[in-house]
Amino acid sequence: MKCLFIQVRFYLKPGCRNDFYQRFRDNNIREMSLSEEGNIDYEIYFPQDSANDICIMEKWESIQAQEKH
Repeated sequence: MKCLFIQVRFYLKPGCRNDFYQRFRDNNIREMSLSEEGNIDYEIYFPQDSANDICIMEKWESIQAQEKH
């Protein structure tokens, strides 16, 4: 099975990460994306090499599914 993995890194201003993360949670971004057809996984994490950034890793069934997103 071929899958599409997408990794996004948000480079945030110092001190803004917690507010940014809370907005993701308050707006159910992860849950909304996971509810879309073809979305297999969606994870938000804090990279070890930065106290400011946030990363997202998405796994999609296909390029077409991700493009519909």
